[in-house]
Amino acid sequence: MKLGPFPIWPDVAASEAGGVDFVTLVVLAICSFFALGVLFCMLFFLFAYREGRPADRTAPPLIHHKLEIGWIVLPTLLSLGMFWVGARQYYRLYQLPESTDVTVDVVGKQWMWIMHYPNGAKEINRLHVPLGKRVTLRMISQDVIHSFSVPDFRVKHDVLPGRYTYLWFEPTKAGPFHLFCAEFCGTSHAAMGGWIEVMSPEDYQRWLDGQQTEDPVQRGKLLFQQHGCQGCHEGSVAAPRLQRMKVADEEYLRRSIVEPNADIVPGFQSIMPSYAGRLSEEQILDLIAYLRSRP
Repeated sequence: MKLGPFPIWPDVAASEAGGVDFVTLVVLAICSFFALGVLFCMLFFLFAYREGRPADRTAPPLIHHKLEIGWIVLPTLLSLGMFWVGARQYYRLYQLPESTDVTVDVVGKQWMWIMHYPNGAKEINRLHVPLGKRVTLRMISQDVIHSFSVPDFRVKHDVLPGRYTYLWFEPTKAGPFHLFCAEFCGTSHAAMGGWIEVMSPEDYQRWLDGQQTEDPVQRGKLLFQQHGCQGCHEGSVAAPRLQRMKVADEEYLRRSIVEPNADIVPGFQSIMPSYAGRLSEEQILDLIAYLRSRP
């Protein structure tokens, strides 16, 4: 929505954007109604009781039960109604769907967004997604708190160091859409932005197939060998054998790499060093991809 050349309302370009707008307009309408009501009363009393007006200035009754009940019950019901409308939409936004069509890993760092696709393709400050498909982002920060925000999709989620957060959306309109970092993250915070390119599923697949890729599993395997992990984990003597990791949660695998003493397998001693600060978040993602690929 635009007023001349100036946008006054973002495009509705995702499946849940309309629901967010509905919540916003409901709250805005209720607040505006009461704000205008208070303003009207102020202006009315200002003129009705100004000096020289023949108004009744006798003291009103001290107790007015109906009025007191009204100004307690009505705001309570309105507040509960706004809470229900907002909580329902919040749940829809932040509850991950049972199935997703595309999962992309996102690493935020001062001052850029790095996107990792399942086939090993990588982009900086640009994300390509298919139209009409559910997209899930698994996000983590390399340094400080960031916030991944796409106004046209009505989505915004903090990206935290040390833990994964998740965000999903389903684009309903093709075209480029601006993404921002919506959390102050340092001197170049304002420059930490990019674009989401929504294209038809066919065009998306052609684009994805045409990208230069490096298999994250192979990168992870190389890291596994370079850091000598097989020396302890292959023999099941000093450390547990890494099998059937596909069922393991990504958060658990990451914690096992950066906080190895947090979850110690019974029967083994705590001898593994922490790799926090020694591996970047991108390298940890590659290691997790390799661990989950092992039989």
